[in-house]
Amino acid sequence: MIEHRQQRTTIVSTHNLALGAELCDEFVTLRKGRVISHGPIAEFDQML
Repeated sequence: MIEHRQQRTTIVSTHNLALGAELCDEFVTLRKGRVISHGPIAEFDQML
């Protein structure tokens, strides 16, 4: 079990969706520098 003692934000940029899902709790999708979708990884998996 992972304990979260401090909340931190790390930005991961990848085209490898499996890696992104393994490393991240949430996602943001950008198009031309604008946010077009965001939310928990589980929601992103349902969008595919």
